[in-house]
Amino acid sequence: MNKRLIINDFKSNKLINISTCLFMAVTAMLLGLSIYLFASLVASIDTLMNKAETPHFLQMHTGDPEEEAIREFADARGEVDKYQISTFLNLQNSQISIGDKSLEGNMQDNGLCTQSKMFDYLLEHTDPELVFYQMDVYWTVIGKASPVDYFERYPGRFKMLHIKDEWEVGQSGMVGFDAIFKNAEKAGLENFVVEIERYKHDDILVSFQESADYLLNACFVKPSYVK
Repeated sequence: MNKRLIINDFKSNKLINISTCLFMAVTAMLLGLSIYLFASLVASIDTLMNKAETPHFLQMHTGDPEEEAIREFADARGEVDKYQISTFLNLQNSQISIGDKSLEGNMQDNGLCTQSKMFDYLLEHTDPELVFYQMDVYWTVIGKASPVDYFERYPGRFKMLHIKDEWEVGQSGMVGFDAIFKNAEKAGLENFVVEIERYKHDDILVSFQESADYLLNACFVKPSYVK
């Protein structure tokens, strides 16, 4: 009886019943899609956290940290896998502008953090076949890093080098140009540019010549680099 009533009702109201069935099917599909997107979003957040290697614990201090005490604390606990100490420079929001918009009313603290010595995001997450880097060897040393260490960790990624010194090239003794050029093949070096930002001579052309002579006469600089 009920089956016959349903069939008769469907025959007499075909358009309405077909529309209702389609609406229910679309609703079920959208519900299923929403559940799938929610599950994907939750999974992607976990994947992002794992890929970004976000810290499980973060603590901020003012003043100089007791690095030795922190090292002893981390070494004494097996559950501590990695740790690092990074310096951070707080900036007044009133001193920061993006375009013509000041961040003076921004409630978020803003500042500058030193590059992590354990994590080089761009180097590790770009395709070596598509992206190469130009390293400024002077500022790498100033940042308490070793250009040669980077060459060994990321061979072939530095097709260009930015050769710079505190004064004229080769005069400060603080940048190991001999070690840098001796490992140029490992770096993937093809060309380099020279910058003189500060100079001791009144005539900058003298500083240019002094820097050029240093590189031209250095036994560790391949002739092919100084054509």
